[in-house]
Amino acid sequence: MNYPRQVFFLGAIWEITRFIVLFLSIVWQVEESRISLVRVLWFGSAQLALAIAFLMIGWDPPRYRRLVRLLAAAKVVTLVPGVAAVVVLVPGVALLASAGWSSGAGLTLIAPFIVLLIDIIFLVILLTCRVEEVPPDRDRGQPSNGDNLPDYHETDIGDH
Repeated sequence: MNYPRQVFFLGAIWEITRFIVLFLSIVWQVEESRISLVRVLWFGSAQLALAIAFLMIGWDPPRYRRLVRLLAAAKVVTLVPGVAAVVVLVPGVALLASAGWSSGAGLTLIAPFIVLLIDIIFLVILLTCRVEEVPPDRDRGQPSNGDNLPDYHETDIGDH
């Protein structure tokens, strides 16, 4: 399926939002030193590379078509800890719901569910995405039909 460029720009916005939501959910739960927050920021910052890849595909889909499969693989990799987080959080959500919601705690418990759901939506988009193939010559910036080549004259070397 061919998706409009806006879908990939939305994907980039989502990846940035995802990073901020997950970072803030950790910040609200961890009341430790600043160095701990810097470490979380450091380990999570690679997530922003996915936003750049989405932007590149949205900017020039034929040129960066190969990134679609890489992004899909990265989404699968990010879903593994997401599923683990949701499995671990299910008892906490049930306990919190029975005890009455508090806004901060409820948000930090619900955020992984929402993130996982949107990640799955983008994974489906990436897996069903078909970006038009570009001839290899255009991909390398070379002329495809030889029109821009200098004149070529055969040189006779002699008889063999």
